[in-house]
Amino acid sequence: MARDDKLEAFQPLVASMLLDRRSFITSSLVLAQGWTPASANEPNRHAVVLGVRQGERVAGLESVARLGVAPCSTFKIPMTLIALQEGLVTDPDQPVALDPDTYSPEPWWTDGMRQDWGRPHSLRSAYASSAVWFFRRLARRMGAARMRHWLEQFDYGDRNIAHGLDTFWNGGDKGLLISPHEQWTFLSRVAHRQFDLSPRTYDVASSIFVRETRGELDLLAKTGLGWRGTARQ
Repeated sequence: MARDDKLEAFQPLVASMLLDRRSFITSSLVLAQGWTPASANEPNRHAVVLGVRQGERVAGLESVARLGVAPCSTFKIPMTLIALQEGLVTDPDQPVALDPDTYSPEPWWTDGMRQDWGRPHSLRSAYASSAVWFFRRLARRMGAARMRHWLEQFDYGDRNIAHGLDTFWNGGDKGLLISPHEQWTFLSRVAHRQFDLSPRTYDVASSIFVRETRGELDLLAKTGLGWRGTARQ
């Protein structure tokens, strides 16, 4: 991807899947990703929606759909899959205590974050709360070689982990970048179980990803928020 120094990349970012449990197929798959200007009082410059409806792709603003930005907390979707598949987490509800000597609170943490993220977390609760330290810990336990392997397997963005093994997904323009189109492709393959992952990995991960259920439909999603930076296309 070529660099575009003029585009400010600042998320609002949502990666989501809508699954019909009756047929075990994707009824709808949507990714929305936005870039906003420096002033919070100005409207969004770009918004992208990519999805499938009745087997056909629905797209918006193709001109920016292939611009790469940091996945930020939406990277917790592939990290959850990897942790389960690699056996780094065998019980998704087993809490782990925060080690303050290794993962001390960041200056930007709000009081609410300090209270929520500072408590013991399981994989399930860490995903729901978006507890950064839990997934940084998983990345360190995994190691660079295995991380690169899975980024290749998932064909996930530009696969750049040079910013740091446990920070590259939050690295702005210096870390891993992925476009809305690439995110959409990845989520579609997850929803259709097209990666070489065990049925248990898919089943447990799907239960963790659920944010809302209505009737036979499950909304699986992860939100993210990132810092302004440059993007590549």
